[in-house]
Amino acid sequence: MTEHINDCQVISLNIGGTKYMTTVRTLMREENTFFTDLLKSDCNQHENVATKLPDGAYFIDRDGELFVYILDYMRTGKLLLPDNFKDTARLKEEVMFYKLENMNELLLPYFNLKYPGRLGGGQINGNTALQNTCETGKYLFLKKIML
Repeated sequence: MTEHINDCQVISLNIGGTKYMTTVRTLMREENTFFTDLLKSDCNQHENVATKLPDGAYFIDRDGELFVYILDYMRTGKLLLPDNFKDTARLKEEVMFYKLENMNELLLPYFNLKYPGRLGGGQINGNTALQNTCETGKYLFLKKIML
């Protein structure tokens, strides 16, 4: 991008038709992501999926409904999914597109529970619980629960 962007600047995003607003600081929290590339350069690098609209918003041709979880993660550093979340594979694809490696690590236990053995390694057998530790945002595997 040719213009200077400061950390407190508000950025408007249109993700697949769903509008979001956040700050540059939030989008730049992790290094080497889609957003750091987009905001440090111009849209030409991502022209097949990102366009700057006349109103200054960035249109990104991705899943707007799932982006809420990505933006929540970028704001808090925590992965917070509802108990009945069913779009783990789709969310994983979005996380990989945005190059959010730390979020991908947090998503991996959810993915392995839903699709055991699909990624190889880290497979969970039997009834295993996950606990989100608020202090680190990481997941700990707990002992097998006896039912």
